[in-house]
Amino acid sequence: MKIAIFHNLQKGGALNFVTETVRQLNKKHNVDLYCFEKNISTSLFNKTHLSKLNKTNNVFTSMCQIFFELKTKNQEIADKINKKKYDLTIVFPSTLTQSPYVLRYLNPKNVSIYIFTETKREFYEKTNYKKTLKNLICKIIRFPIKHIDRTNCKHAKNILSISQYSAHLLSKIYKRKSQVVYPGMKFIAPTKILTSNNKKLLSVGVLQKIKGHDFSIKQISKIKCQFTILGRKNKKDETIKKLIKNKTNIKLIHDENNQKKEKRYKEHSFFLANQNKEPFGLSTLEATNYNCYVFGKNEGGTSEIIKHGINGFLYPNRIKTSAKALQQKIHQKNVVIIKNCKIDWKESTEHLLYLYHYLKNEPTE
Repeated sequence: MKIAIFHNLQKGGALNFVTETVRQLNKKHNVDLYCFEKNISTSLFNKTHLSKLNKTNNVFTSMCQIFFELKTKNQEIADKINKKKYDLTIVFPSTLTQSPYVLRYLNPKNVSIYIFTETKREFYEKTNYKKTLKNLICKIIRFPIKHIDRTNCKHAKNILSISQYSAHLLSKIYKRKSQVVYPGMKFIAPTKILTSNNKKLLSVGVLQKIKGHDFSIKQISKIKCQFTILGRKNKKDETIKKLIKNKTNIKLIHDENNQKKEKRYKEHSFFLANQNKEPFGLSTLEATNYNCYVFGKNEGGTSEIIKHGINGFLYPNRIKTSAKALQQKIHQKNVVIIKNCKIDWKESTEHLLYLYHYLKNEPTE
């Protein structure tokens, strides 16, 4: 089967979703990639079609690029995909517009699936640590992107959401229905696991307010423990650095190596999933996969991974309540986890292919 993959993503959970899905698809199918940056190993693909965008850091030139250059290049990519007549085209989000322009131009007679992960969150949530005039002006200038995102999404023929919460947002904001496939997650028979308690806690995610690192720092402020924040470098680094200044029990690490990240999970007994309304949370899934006991806010997609009292503890968005629960658990000698899910990219990729066969009206293998 010939498959086309389109994405315009930066490093992070969504790009890992693309990479791992391709690893599975590539075992039996020919997969071509269409993108703007070489941020996935080209060896994973049958062929890579790269369309470079001009680099810009200015908000005004960036908007012009989104309106003109990005739209034109998406149309060119769609034309190439249409001419090659792929059996399946999988469209992942765009960092710049969320729902990519390419959705407008794909041939509706061919099978395509848009992977909906989240909204353009800056338009619906508080994503900055501070309210500044600069942030407000940028938000106003970029407001047309909100319209572009919604319009592009309307053109998606078939949509797959990454959680029930994600599907809810899609229905509420975009008025679209979708199928749900949890990326990389497989439910398993509950297994009791007893782990030693080293009083070490971990939080993973880019240093933005929506990742909840500030909540975690306040949460553990009066608890004797070692807390590590593993986050990609970001312009918001200074806010986090100020919060952890003179705190010897908190360590900030910038490291994007996936193998090292796996080691970090195994070195910690607890994981803090304090992301604000995270649509799914691959880092939360990774934590439970590596037998961390997860403490998380009972919101977004976190509660679809963590079952309260089984493989973690869920609490409302309140510092005092969460800190008390954490303190009680962290002083126990051992930690008992009932593991009920694990990472299995083959499982979620097969669900994606089942959806393709259903849309194609062909029997599955």
